[in-house]
Amino acid sequence: MPSSGFNIRLSASNAEQVRKALESVGKSGESALKQIDRQAKQANDQGLKAFNTGLREGQYQLQAYAQRLGPLGSALAALGPGGLAAAAGIAAVGAAAGGLVSAVIANAREFENLRARLLTVTGSADLAALAFERIQEFARTTPFEVQNLVTAFNRLKAAGIDPTEERLRAFGDTAAAFGKDITEFADAVVGALTGEGERLKQFGIIARFEGDRVKFSFRGVTREVTRDAGEIVAALTELGQTNFAGGMEAQAKTLEGVSSNLSDSWSALLDTIDRTFGVAETAKGGLKLLTEGAEAVDGIEQRRPGIAEVGG
Repeated sequence: MPSSGFNIRLSASNAEQVRKALESVGKSGESALKQIDRQAKQANDQGLKAFNTGLREGQYQLQAYAQRLGPLGSALAALGPGGLAAAAGIAAVGAAAGGLVSAVIANAREFENLRARLLTVTGSADLAALAFERIQEFARTTPFEVQNLVTAFNRLKAAGIDPTEERLRAFGDTAAAFGKDITEFADAVVGALTGEGERLKQFGIIARFEGDRVKFSFRGVTREVTRDAGEIVAALTELGQTNFAGGMEAQAKTLEGVSSNLSDSWSALLDTIDRTFGVAETAKGGLKLLTEGAEAVDGIEQRRPGIAEVGG
């Protein structure tokens, strides 16, 4: 049979009843009451301390966001916690947008330089644009970044070699098989046209130039061709297709290759944003106005010497 049957519910509305019920039990009840008091006070102190600390830190962060907005942030902050939260949201969105705009402009600057380099070797804006599109598409399935592919394209083109996709793929497979960049094999091919075969050695290819003929040896197999640019390029292209087909595909599956493809995809996205919304052109217009303004002020100062002293 229970010695004393009653239920205790701890709540703000019946705290006094709980106290009386415990006191009625006697010493054991008083002891339990004191223990409850101590634990409640400790929990209360710790909870308030943690809450106040978090509140202060959160408020400092909100105030920092609000300060970034200048007068608007000050006005919102004056509205209290709700205003601070609104200011923080606006500042965070602005910071993210600002970061994206900066990335778009930086990417546009890089791509503009790449297109200009292609224009130099192709001699036509249309051909340069077409070549750049081809290179971007090619980069998506290779471990090489757009910048390096443009460099390889230009070096081959400048040497009189038409950098077709077939050749780029064969040269890229050869380079990837040895953990090299496509620009390095492009340099080796260009060197072979001038009778220099030293750079081919890092790809396991031995070149022997004898009079008007050249022999390329790889893994015990030798092919002899005339010292004609077309035949040399054809021989090195075939060597890559025969021995290293799929080299880029295998390299593209590695962490480094995946990172390269991600970088190319991100750059392509930024380029699309720029061409769609004209971000870089808008930035150019702003810089042009600033330049014209600075030149105008400089011209006034040159025509009116001593204006600063007179004004002072």
